[in-house]
Amino acid sequence: MKAVRFYLFSFLLFVLAAWIPLRNVFALAVGGNVGMDLPFSHSSNYDPGIAAEGYYRIDPYEIRFHYGGTQADTYSVLAGIKHFFSADIARPFVEAAIGPVVVNSPNQGLAYGAKSEVTLGLDIGINRYFSTGAVVRYFGMAYFGDTHSGKFEANHGFSLLGTLLVWF
Repeated sequence: MKAVRFYLFSFLLFVLAAWIPLRNVFALAVGGNVGMDLPFSHSSNYDPGIAAEGYYRIDPYEIRFHYGGTQADTYSVLAGIKHFFSADIARPFVEAAIGPVVVNSPNQGLAYGAKSEVTLGLDIGINRYFSTGAVVRYFGMAYFGDTHSGKFEANHGFSLLGTLLVWF
């Protein structure tokens, strides 16, 4: 047991020692988005609903966890890359992201597939530790499983979101 504690303590010291010099090199942020998903379904199965996201960003890369609460709940994990058009306080950007999606349709089972997104947004720096902004995102997804339409379904739409980031 002492050996396990020693190795755990050593690993934590190693991570801390490695992180201290890197924190001045990477722009690390943790943030969240809240807004609306506006799906453009080709049936009456989807109404606009809430969208909530949490993400981890090392500029320009991002890992995002997305929840869409339309009539069919969607859960996705997306990996994205941003291109910033300036390095000022207000930073407009474009982003592309892709990842897996799980769709939970009411009175149906689960469906699994892929989701891709293209985003236009604006980050506005408040101070060294906080920034905010807004994004408009187009998404498309295709999934297989127990859906309203049978065994396969595809959907697309827009998300309108407000953002808040904490920088480390």
